[in-house]
Amino acid sequence: MLINKLKGGLGNQMFQYATGFALAQKNNTVQKIDITTFDNASRDTRIKVGLNVFKITSPVALSEEIKKVRNQYGPIPKFLSLINQKVFKQYYADFHPEFLNKISEKLNHKKDVYIDGNFQSEKNFTEFAPLICQEFTFKKEFFDDHVKQLAEVIQKENSVSIHIRRGDYVYDKKTNKYHGVCLIEYYEKAIKLIKEKISNPVFYIFTDDDKWVTENFKIIPYINVSQKHLKDHEEMFLMSQCQHNIVANSSFSWWGAWLNKNSAKIVIAPRKWVNKKPNPHPNIIPEKWIRI
Repeated sequence: MLINKLKGGLGNQMFQYATGFALAQKNNTVQKIDITTFDNASRDTRIKVGLNVFKITSPVALSEEIKKVRNQYGPIPKFLSLINQKVFKQYYADFHPEFLNKISEKLNHKKDVYIDGNFQSEKNFTEFAPLICQEFTFKKEFFDDHVKQLAEVIQKENSVSIHIRRGDYVYDKKTNKYHGVCLIEYYEKAIKLIKEKISNPVFYIFTDDDKWVTENFKIIPYINVSQKHLKDHEEMFLMSQCQHNIVANSSFSWWGAWLNKNSAKIVIAPRKWVNKKPNPHPNIIPEKWIRI
């Protein structure tokens, strides 16, 4: 059995889930998800607006199972635990085959494993991509008729999603220092590139900062989907229905683009994902995507 700790927003949870699911598939075991991170609000609230919108098959781990797996090797000295967290913080952020091999080795020896990381790279689960897509199939009951109708319109056009993530990326000093934010110059270059590659593109903007969009996107015609006050999963679903995608340095729009089933899709992503050096996410952008 593999128990996988979920944390963060929807995009982060999806990276974590996909990696654990792939490990479980590869080693013929079951993944169970630990959602106790969300206990402070309500055990169900955050997960309902997260992975419960998908047809996921991994069950929630019981508290007894979590405790048993985490404590199977006995207590770890506090100082050792702190050192381990510091040394391996980057180790769990991206893709590291040695880490995956170690987990697989334990699972092959019929040992239960508990994993806790961000795992933000498709290389962690590429082998099982079709199954991951099935796991992340949106449940129809989470969408009203308006969203479904808009999706039908988007599917018939040369639609291009543009995700503009600002919010805490701008206003929270700690978050801004780590993540930074995509500037208007990035979007201008991406839009120009899209126009060179496809005819009659229709741009759909998804954002948490309508004011910034109004002040900066004055030239191109666009449809601001976020003005309809949609929920996170509704916006991700609509991004995935677009023919092409321009993503922000955000796991949320990363997944909107990754779930796009158009075999000829063009996905443009920022070359600089975070401000931190060395880059803790060297493998986050799939090889077929365009980085600018």
